Amino acid sequence: MTPLLICAYRPRYLELVLNWLRTHEVEQKYRIFAWDNGGAADIFRKFGLEWHCVRDEATSEVTNLGKAFAMHHLVDIVNDTMPEADCYVCMDDDIVVDRDHLDALVAAALRPGFGMIAPRFHPFNSVVPGGGSVSSFPTEAGSLRLMTYPPEDRTVRNTGRVAGGLFAISRASTGKLPWAPYLYPILANDKEEPVVYWTEDATLDGALTAAGLTNGYLAADELSPVLHLPELNEAYRQWKLQAQRATPSSAFDGFDG
Repeated sequence: MTPLLICAYRPRYLELVLNWLRTHEVEQKYRIFAWDNGGAADIFRKFGLEWHCVRDEATSEVTNLGKAFAMHHLVDIVNDTMPEADCYVCMDDDIVVDRDHLDALVAAALRPGFGMIAPRFHPFNSVVPGGGSVSSFPTEAGSLRLMTYPPEDRTVRNTGRVAGGLFAISRASTGKLPWAPYLYPILANDKEEPVVYWTEDATLDGALTAAGLTNGYLAADELSPVLHLPELNEAYRQWKLQAQRATPSSAFDGFDG
């Protein structure tokens, strides 16, 4: 079994996503570890899934910890529950993917020298940045085709980094991170209070690149493309274009349409 970590927040697509995973028998090979950052409890309960959250001590309301904190907790839970697991699959609550695609992600991530491996997205999705090139890497099963980007794109121009909506990463690669065994660092402000930035996935990509690992997107035409569901919404697409033009900030306001 491979752990599949799902972090949910105000999950308008979560029921569809979980139904899709169940229909494609994903749970035969993947064990779902779910985190509720707000609004997901009833859906997780409907699907008979165990989930985790943090509640406000005064109100008992679920606290939105952000993705970095949630994944910290889930990694601890996975490592305690499945110490033999050699790979993590991390997924947002708005991604549609089948089991074959997940299997391909895991197989690629377990290849030595690879870091953060994302799927082949549907062409209408704007998740995959332009300017990459497809390279082939030998494997025991033949070859692996991966869309990758030059180091200067990742470290100087801040483009070409792998999106974090769905990716696989081996535990061995996670161990090369400065903040291992976790996927994301927990940063601190000038008051030494923990803070979460909306660029946590770019931070992970950058650290893996600095460790000499190859990150990229699967370029496997035989796989059914993955869907990022919010991009079916024209208002979301327009919001994303505006966000991409804006200067990154720790005070980023997410789409709420």
